[in-house]
Amino acid sequence: MKINSTHYNSQNISNGHKYPAFGKRTLDTVNIRKAANGLGYVDFVKYDMLNPKDRRQFVDLCLMWGKKAPYMDYIACSIHSRVQRFFEKYMPNMSRHHFFGLEDRMGKTLVVSEVVDEGNRFNLRNRARENRLNIYFLQANPDEMYTSPNKQYRGVGETLVSKIIEIAQNEGRDSIVLDSHNENFWNSSGLFEDFGFKTQESVKKRLDNCKFNEYIEKVHRKMIHEYY
Repeated sequence: MKINSTHYNSQNISNGHKYPAFGKRTLDTVNIRKAANGLGYVDFVKYDMLNPKDRRQFVDLCLMWGKKAPYMDYIACSIHSRVQRFFEKYMPNMSRHHFFGLEDRMGKTLVVSEVVDEGNRFNLRNRARENRLNIYFLQANPDEMYTSPNKQYRGVGETLVSKIIEIAQNEGRDSIVLDSHNENFWNSSGLFEDFGFKTQESVKKRLDNCKFNEYIEKVHRKMIHEYY
């Protein structure tokens, strides 16, 4: 899979290392805004669904974050899926589900996301096939949410999304799509557009590749502003 970290061509990733006790792999070191002021550094990681310690970490997150993290259960169930693990182990070219996150230098999980490689899908609007990724779920640590008085960082969600967009950009993807389960978050960028049908739970949104760099730059500008 191109989305696999071994194919992700970015700074600090070609020599990405595995944590000694986990299957997760550090893909990059990322600047992030501190809650007080200034910038900090966190790790952009990819989790290994075949590693039992990684899967256990997601169970622990469900228990620790509780009801304040409504999408964590869905992500945890997906990383535990035997069907997906079968494809990851025996038919990796058909493995579609991938799990990313940001962690601080103490190992605290700040935000996680499930990303699905949809490959070439037909776009009715453009009447053509497109190569795209789908961000299924994005869940921030309740302590790091926008409204939390305990947060150490700001913009953990958009920082993780910007790294996922970098992957899509480097791989030449046509778009990123999502079933928005937190519409206010996605609308805040002003770049994701509605498409498809709305339901009570979600609305289909997309970001075309012509706007990939704009999203990345928008997050970067916030960091520069914070630093200076």
